[in-house]
Amino acid sequence: MFRRYYPYGSIAGTVVGFAGADGGLDGVEELFNSSLDAEIKEDFFIRSAKGQKTFGNLESFNLEKEKLTLTLDITLQYKLFEELKKAIVDSKAAGGFALIMDSKNGDILAMASYPSFNPNNSSRVLKRNRLMEDFYEPGSLIKPFTIAGALEMKLIEKDTVIDTNPGYVTLSNIRRSEAGGKNFGEIMPDEIIYHSSQVGTAKVAIKFSDDQLKNNLRRFGFGEFLEMDLSLSNPGTILDAPKLYEIDKASMG
Repeated sequence: MFRRYYPYGSIAGTVVGFAGADGGLDGVEELFNSSLDAEIKEDFFIRSAKGQKTFGNLESFNLEKEKLTLTLDITLQYKLFEELKKAIVDSKAAGGFALIMDSKNGDILAMASYPSFNPNNSSRVLKRNRLMEDFYEPGSLIKPFTIAGALEMKLIEKDTVIDTNPGYVTLSNIRRSEAGGKNFGEIMPDEIIYHSSQVGTAKVAIKFSDDQLKNNLRRFGFGEFLEMDLSLSNPGTILDAPKLYEIDKASMG
C-alpha cells in the first residue's frame, strides 16, 4: 500500500494539505487531487516451491500521474515559518500568517500560517490557512490604490495640493486624524503616500463618486478571487451600501 509522506511536516502543512483514503482532503492536495492521484495497476504471479514463476507477470506498479512543482523555496519557507512561530509564541497571539512573494513575477516563495498541523500525523487537527481563508482590512496599503485611481480618473493631478491642516478632518460628523497627532500641512499626492497621510487620503477619496470608488477598488482586484491556485481563497468584500457617505469613502480609501 502506498502512502503519502510529507518531509517538511508542519512547515508547509496549511499550504500542501494532505491526502487520505478518499484522495486530497485539504490544500494543494485537495485542489490538484485529480492530477496527483496515480492510477496503480498491480499484476500478481505464483511461484513454485523452488521460487520459480509458474504463470503471471512480475509484480508491477504503473504510476501514471502529472508532475506538479510548487514555487515555494523550502529554505525561505522554513525560515519564515520559524520566525512567524517565534513571534506568535513570544507575543502570545492567537495566530498569524506571513508571505514572501517575488515582486517581479508574482511567484509565492513562502507562505506560512501558524498554528499549523503536521499532515503526517493521523491524529492531526486541521488548522486553516489564515492568509487565504480569513478577512483582513487592508489598512494603509489601500492608500496607493486610492491615489492612483484618482490620478487616472483626473480627479487630481500629480501637482494638486491637498491641505491636511490642522491634522484632522471631520466627515459625516466623525473626526479622522493623522496617526500620532501629526500635521503634514499642504502636501501633494506623492507626499500623501510617503507620509501615509490619513487626512490627505480621505480628502482624495471623497472626490470619487460612489460607483467610481467601488469600480476603482475592483479594478485593482479588491473584492475578487485571487488568480492563485489554492482552494478556499476568500474574495473579500467591498461595502455595497446604496449610498456611501463621506466617512464611508474615507474608510474605504
